[in-house]
Amino acid sequence: MNLELLIRDALVRVERIKYLGREKLDNLYLATVQKSGSQWMSAIFNDPRMKAETGLVRMPQRYYEYGEHIKKFPKGVFVPGLYVSYQTFENFITKPARYKAIYVYRDPRDLVISDYYSTLKTHENNPVVCRLRRRLESISKEDGISYIMKYYDKFSAMRSWVELGADDPNIIFVKFEDITARPFENFKLILAHCGIQIDDMKLQDILADYSKENMRKRDLARRSEKSESHYRFKASSHHDEFTPEHRRLFAEITGNLVEVLGYL
Repeated sequence: MNLELLIRDALVRVERIKYLGREKLDNLYLATVQKSGSQWMSAIFNDPRMKAETGLVRMPQRYYEYGEHIKKFPKGVFVPGLYVSYQTFENFITKPARYKAIYVYRDPRDLVISDYYSTLKTHENNPVVCRLRRRLESISKEDGISYIMKYYDKFSAMRSWVELGADDPNIIFVKFEDITARPFENFKLILAHCGIQIDDMKLQDILADYSKENMRKRDLARRSEKSESHYRFKASSHHDEFTPEHRRLFAEITGNLVEVLGYL
């Protein structure tokens, strides 16, 4: 393990001292794909009021999202943004005895559209994004959506969770569309799955502080002037963007994924 990972673990363990004895779980994992609310849920679970209820400290996502895959996380942590297949989660990540997992999935057609606009306009720069952005800027929107569809590599991971993990009692499956439309009801289900009880009024207060509007304000505050927020007021839908050729190509690439995930 390198020095940066050692420092990361040390900082997490120091914060864990505040919550010793409160945890109902050893670990909680949030598995999903990008553009499915992981940053929003990460912020909610990192709120001090939520940590006081769960006893779990958030792992810094930057240490494992783009770096070397971590096979084991320290106990007493909430692990957000785990963008892996079910096979990787089940077979290569060593988990403690008391753990639960949340898998959040989203209509994969809308993921393509969200990824297109994010890459073109709002995603913060890194070498990969800059390269893709230049490519999208050089072609039409219709060709750009097709390009993203072919480039997108998360479809098989989404399928693996729903098909292989469906009977895993440690996992609760949540649709992005459901949890964003009815956050209170769905967070209640998630916390019940984890064996965590929280006062209804406290949960409502926490969720209100992390509304889309408030998350957008926080996001803009940390960006450079005139930047566009990652949290767009009106999300684009594949219903408005897909052409007949896009629908044909999507079916060719993904097969029956839409039906497997329950989107008709």
